[in-house]
Amino acid sequence: MRKVFISYSRADESIVKRICQDLDLRDISYWRDVKEIKIGDSISEKIEEGLQDSSYFCLCLSKASVKRAWVIREYRTALNIQLSKSSETMRILPLLLEKCDIPDLLLDIRYADFTDSYVSGMRQLFESLGLPNGLTRIRTFDVPYADLIAHIEKTESLESFLEAAKAKKRSDLDHSWASRMFSRLEQGIKSTKKQVEYIMGLGRDTVMLMTEDQPVESAEKCHVLFLPRIRIFSGYGFISDDMVDPYIQAKEGLWEFLENLILYRDQIQSRRVFLLPESYIKEGESYPDGMWEDEIDNKPLRARLESKRVNER
Repeated sequence: MRKVFISYSRADESIVKRICQDLDLRDISYWRDVKEIKIGDSISEKIEEGLQDSSYFCLCLSKASVKRAWVIREYRTALNIQLSKSSETMRILPLLLEKCDIPDLLLDIRYADFTDSYVSGMRQLFESLGLPNGLTRIRTFDVPYADLIAHIEKTESLESFLEAAKAKKRSDLDHSWASRMFSRLEQGIKSTKKQVEYIMGLGRDTVMLMTEDQPVESAEKCHVLFLPRIRIFSGYGFISDDMVDPYIQAKEGLWEFLENLILYRDQIQSRRVFLLPESYIKEGESYPDGMWEDEIDNKPLRARLESKRVNER
């Protein structure tokens, strides 16, 4: 079984998390310090164990990592293992995350180049890992709800916005601002649904259904949390000034959704948790068409995941 040791600097954690997620999706086992080293463990012993158990050593090269003592130490140990007679399987795979000074001993080793394109870099890595062509396809998605969070946090933090919104203490957020917020929420729901369906379509046991009272069980899997429906009013033919209030527009479900978005924010950004309402219903009134309603229905997707969970038992 192929196992990949990830050597990196914490300064590059965001892209390293993404690399590890794509390894997960293709059932490639990997060793990463935050996953393997627990409180009380000997760091040097755990690293030695991880290197001895790994077939590939992925050295993430950046301006920060080439100066980090632990990265240099891990690389030298991997090189010794590669040169030893006791191991003929260890391969060193440099991953160039950004232009930097490459160590002399690596100058004649071809690297996977992430500097121009993440997708291109991952394809090169997968080829080096010996994956079949069909599994080297990469599909990129936006980080779930990143645009929604960015829109809100141009005004204030997500936590402050939610607190003020629930208490209806804000009066300077007009209908146009609220409409853009709802538009980004809708885009985030659609994008998240596509990501979950894509991961499920890979045909691997990487997606789990979770509930609000259930912690994330495994760092190796993606977890989907379904929340109650969100219903908003998004019409333009307002019959009173009150309807311009963005808090009147959010009829149900939005505040609970934002609370969970805050709670699982880090795990959502690393794609460990996918947040979806059971449905997203947008209703409105526009002249001369009268009332209208659109819905994104996520209940069939939830049913598929529930069926999968029952079958696994």
